[in-house]
Formats: sequence, structure tokens, C-alpha cells
Amino acid sequence: MKTRVLAAAVGTLFAFSVAGCTPEARKDVGEAGANVGQATEKSAEATGEVAQGAAKEAGENVEQAGEAVAGAAQNAGEAVAGAAQNAGEAVGGAVQGAQQEATDAAQSAALTPKIKNALVADKQINARTIDVDTSGEANTVILKGSVRSTAEKTRAATVAQKALTDAKSSFKLRNDLKVSKQ
Repeated sequence: MKTRVLAAAVGTLFAFSVAGCTPEARKDVGEAGANVGQATEKSAEATGEVAQGAAKEAGENVEQAGEAVAGAAQNAGEAVAGAAQNAGEAVGGAVQGAQQEATDAAQSAALTPKIKNALVADKQINARTIDVDTSGEANTVILKGSVRSTAEKTRAATVAQKALTDAKSSFKLRNDLKVSKQ
């Protein structure tokens, strides 16, 4: 808009200045004015094209920056989600492990007196010389100590195994009793 106003002002100025000139001078001045007008129009067009190109390039740059930010945000979101999932799985595994340990410990604690009571209740066994150890980690009940005979050792294992079966336990029995004359 400023360019057209400037061209009109230049044209008017030329018109006043050539009013007192010769016909050839007027013709030269007229051609010069026309040339200035054309140059002004071309300059305005070129400026518009440059501005359009710059605006287009700026828009593309903004679009690329937006895509980069969106990609970074998505990557960050995926990383956070993955970390949260891993943490959840780790906590779940730890809780499950702790729960199993607590179950084993409770079962171990309950089995020891059941087996000891079963041994004491049997009149063929001298239970005072027999220790009952229960290992939750090994899932095993161990008979330790000494008995008077091989028959008493076998009887103690049979009574202990029956107590395990009655308790519906998955624990195994290990008989480490020693036969000795007391």
C-alpha cells in the first residue's frame, strides 16, 4: 500500500516538473515515470513473494518443531509408563514372595507341635529324645535325636508322616534319628 502511494506521489511530482519542459523532455520524463512505476510494482511483487516464502518456511519450521516436541513427549510418556509397569511388577513379585514366605513360616510353625504331639501320644515312642525341626525354605520336617531301636525309628517316621498327611501338608519328612542304647 505504501509503495502505491509513493508511486503516485512520484508520478505527480514528475507531472508538475515537466509542465514547463520541451516535448522531448516531457516524453523522456513520462517514460522515466512509467519506468519508475513499473519498477515500484515489480519491487512490491518481489517483496510480497519473499515475504510469502519466508512465512511458508517459518510455518514449516514451526510444524517440524511441533512434531519434535510431540515425539519427545510421547517418548517421555512411554518411558514413564514402562518404569511404572516395571515398578508395579517388582512390587507385585516382592509381595507375592513375602506372602509365600509368611505362608511357609505359618505352616512350619503349625506343623512342629502337631508332629511332636503325635509322637508324644504314641506309647511305643520315647518322644523326649526326639527333636522336630521344620524348614519352610526346604519344605521339610526333620526328625533329630536318638531312639532305642530301628523299630522305634521306623515307628517315629510313620507317626510323623501320618501327622503330615492329616495336616494336608506338602512338606516332606526326613528321618535323621540315630539308634542308640539309652
